[in-house]
Amino acid sequence: MKRKNSDSNQLVSSTLKSMGITLEHDKDGDLFFRYQMKYIYVFSSDNEQFINLLFNNFTNVDKKDLLTALRICNKINRETKLMKMFLNSSQNCVSASCEFFYTDGKSLEDNLRKSLKLLGLARTHFKKTARSLDD
Repeated sequence: MKRKNSDSNQLVSSTLKSMGITLEHDKDGDLFFRYQMKYIYVFSSDNEQFINLLFNNFTNVDKKDLLTALRICNKINRETKLMKMFLNSSQNCVSASCEFFYTDGKSLEDNLRKSLKLLGLARTHFKKTARSLDD
């Protein structure tokens, strides 16, 4: 889904670039970048100062483990601010997302840094939470 370059989209792109991030577009025109050996997708709004960062399908879920995966996501979503975890519509993969509104370049950069830290640890957080449910 190709997006036009609005002022808010340009601010997101320029802020990420100033943080040392190299942006790319996939074959559908979606914006993404590599961060700590992960692909993070960026979805920003054309008409408001809102952004969604997506770490897509970072772990697979077997049918027999579906309920456990839902319990893990639920626990993380209750306890973690900014980042949410969820299963895809086929219920066979878990993704993590950070989405937020920002007021200016500084709030955008601050929240991007927090989001990247959380998404960078998403897989580890999922596995640690799974172990804590086993205890």
